[in-house]
Amino acid sequence: MQNSHCVVCACGFRCSNSTDNPALRNSLLTDCVKLLSDNIPYPPEKQITVDCDAFSFVIIAETMEPHIKEAIKNFLYCYGTSLSSISIPSIAVAGGKPDSIFGSSRSKGCQHLQSKIIGKMFMAEETLVTSTPVKIAIHNSCRKGLISKLCNYPQQFPMEISTNIDICFDPNYASNKPPYGVIVDAILESCHVAAINKHVIHVADIGTRHMIECKDDGHCQIQDMFHKVNKMREIQGISVEMTQIDIAFNIPTKNNALIQCSYERIMKSSSKGGNYRSFVDSMSSEIWALHEIQTENDKVNSKQTGTVRLRQKEWMNPNKIKER
Repeated sequence: MQNSHCVVCACGFRCSNSTDNPALRNSLLTDCVKLLSDNIPYPPEKQITVDCDAFSFVIIAETMEPHIKEAIKNFLYCYGTSLSSISIPSIAVAGGKPDSIFGSSRSKGCQHLQSKIIGKMFMAEETLVTSTPVKIAIHNSCRKGLISKLCNYPQQFPMEISTNIDICFDPNYASNKPPYGVIVDAILESCHVAAINKHVIHVADIGTRHMIECKDDGHCQIQDMFHKVNKMREIQGISVEMTQIDIAFNIPTKNNALIQCSYERIMKSSSKGGNYRSFVDSMSSEIWALHEIQTENDKVNSKQTGTVRLRQKEWMNPNKIKER
């Protein structure tokens, strides 16, 4: 966008309940907004806004007893009603890279989906069921069971299984799709993964921006979602892992107020001779133009700093930070 810029912060940790605390979230976001406001000039009549533009939850249930099923269904109905229309994917979106949200057969192992409870089971064996109103994935061994539930449902929805193992339904035979409520019921009845004897559902979204309002009471538009996550966590036999959440800070800027920053890696020699590998050598780098051009004596200040994101490429075996 010409007159604004977006900074995205991504978290890939299994977050504790403290991160869902409204007061803590409000304080954290307010501090981030202030930090950006103090360092990046923008028109005084505008303000920095905050959005959640991606989230990912993995729900793991020991059983599917009625009270557990009801709690999960209540959470899934954050995104639609029983009558809501659904869309189904023609390809496995957000599942092609190791740092994607979903773990398709193409990703060679989604780094965010390694779990303390189910291990690496979902890192490359997910199948995407719906695209909207929210993206839901299950283990690819559950596809036939889900198709069977829909075909045997009283309304009998004749969905067919896809030849692409990364998606559940064949999009060429889905002209009369079931509504969201039917899909939710069918998923809850067919998400049992026999290999680990657990029921697992992966719920995520990307590409939709949910505004976060940093008010004094900590309330925001997606608070209901986190409230229902905590309700599930309170039930014995359910675990909810938040595998990813992206927070975007939208900064209004003036025209022609952005610069492109470059960077270089400086190789330093070790005391034993030769160059040693830095911890950033296992990362890829991206840069953004975020800062207004600063001048000194009518010359561009060459010491001004830009913003760099370091993305870990070797997630399972990163280089350690070495003391100098």
